[in-house]
Parts: sequence; C-alpha cells; structure tokens
Amino acid sequence: MTAVTKRCQEKQQNRILNHASKRFSLAEVEDSVIIPISHLDKVHSLGPRNILGCITSRDGTSYSIGTDKGALAVNYTRNQLEVCPTKLLPLDSIPPVSITQRESMQSSFLGISSNSACCKKAKRVASQIMRYIVVLTNMFSVGVVKS
Repeated sequence: MTAVTKRCQEKQQNRILNHASKRFSLAEVEDSVIIPISHLDKVHSLGPRNILGCITSRDGTSYSIGTDKGALAVNYTRNQLEVCPTKLLPLDSIPPVSITQRESMQSSFLGISSNSACCKKAKRVASQIMRYIVVLTNMFSVGVVKS
C-alpha cells in the first residue's frame, strides 16, 4: 500500500468512527431501551415488534438488559439498542431471572389481555361470516336467489 492510500484510509476510518460515536452515544444504567426484533425471530406474525427493557449494567461497549419478565441472557451493543427519551421501566421492577429473547417475546405476547380479547372477537366475527356464507350457499342451492 502506498503512503497516500494508507493515510486516506485512516482518515476515512476516523470519519466513520466519529460519525458512529455521535450517532450511538453511550447509554447509562437505568435508561429505558427498545430492542428491535427481526422478522425471523418473531414468535407470531402478530407478535411484538420490539422488546422494552432497561439497562441493568454496562461493561465497556456491551449492555445487559432487563425486562419486566427478567434479565436477558445476551449482552447487546449500542447499535442494537434504541434509547428511549423517558424512563419507562424502573430498574427495581426487573426480577432476578435470566431469560432468552424468545422467552421474553412469548411471555409479553401471551400475557397481554388485549390480544386475547382481540382473538376472541376475531373468532366471533369469523364464525358470523361462516354462518352468512352457509346461509347464502343454501339460498343459492335452493333457488331463492338467482345468480
């Protein structure tokens, strides 16, 4: 490598690192964070898109995250987190249990009562639609309704 090429690459490296340090500033302990869930890791198609957590500790550039169901077993880096402007989850509300990301998603999806109410309503609507379809097919087969 020539000296000019090496100097240009170092300059570009410094520029990228400065940009990343501005974009991903250090998060503090007790900050509320959002961890996006990839489409491959979702439990259901209707499952949560993010995990809400709180930073429990920081070790250099890795963060330990706790949720309302327990502490996540994996540490995250700053670029995997989005810091919330307000503190949504207090640090003392995190139980001392280690859970995986998938367990956190399952428990948050199954534990929300509005989702179960939504599923019950969807089942009722689906059964009503099926009754209407049966009635209409019977009407067409008998000849009450002409097509």
